[in-house]
Amino acid sequence: MNKKQKIVLWVGIALFVLVGLNPHYPRQRFRIVREGAPAPVRKTKLSWSPKDRGRLFCYWTMIAVVTVGLLVTLKDKKGKEPKDEQR
Repeated sequence: MNKKQKIVLWVGIALFVLVGLNPHYPRQRFRIVREGAPAPVRKTKLSWSPKDRGRLFCYWTMIAVVTVGLLVTLKDKKGKEPKDEQR
């Protein structure tokens, strides 16, 4: 494993963990205000609810696919040296 592959692997692991620990999208709920339109109340969830676990699995799958793709792309080409044509 070369240096670029190690960097990609550690970045992928970090993203995997960060997405699991911190859901980065707020939930919006609305409360009705007597005078005018409903006012949004932002409420950020601290953990993944059962409905959001499917989204978490999709994020983890996308991170894994991109990380593995980059690892394969950045693989060293050791066995493909030009052959010397000596007669």
